[in-house]
Amino acid sequence: GGESAGLLLKLLETGGTMVTYGGMSGKPVKVATPQLIFKDIRVVGYWHSRWMAQRTPSEKQEMIDALCQAVLDEDVKCPPAKTFGLKDLQMALRWQSEQSASAIRSKLVWNCQE
Repeated sequence: GGESAGLLLKLLETGGTMVTYGGMSGKPVKVATPQLIFKDIRVVGYWHSRWMAQRTPSEKQEMIDALCQAVLDEDVKCPPAKTFGLKDLQMALRWQSEQSASAIRSKLVWNCQE
C-alpha cells in the first residue's frame, strides 16, 4: 500500500497485474483511474492463509517445487540491496538518506557478522 504501491503501478506494462498481500504501511493502495482504463491494469489481493486452506498437500508441494526450480533457474530476481557492517552505521545511514524517494530504492541490509 501507500507510496510504494503507486511506484510499482507505474512500472507495470499494459495489461499488468499488481498483487498486494500485506498491509505493512497501513495505507491504502491508490490507483489512478487512467492506469486502470488506459493501461488495463488489474489490482488484486492475496491472502496466503486462504490459499493454503484451499489446497491439497500435493498442490502445495507442486508450488514449493516450482518456486525452488525458479530460484535454481535464476528466474527469481532479488531487489537491489547494499550491505553494511554495523561498524559502518554512519556511512549506511548517510547512504540510505541519499536514496531517491521517487524511484525504487535499494534496500539497506545489515551484516551483523562484521
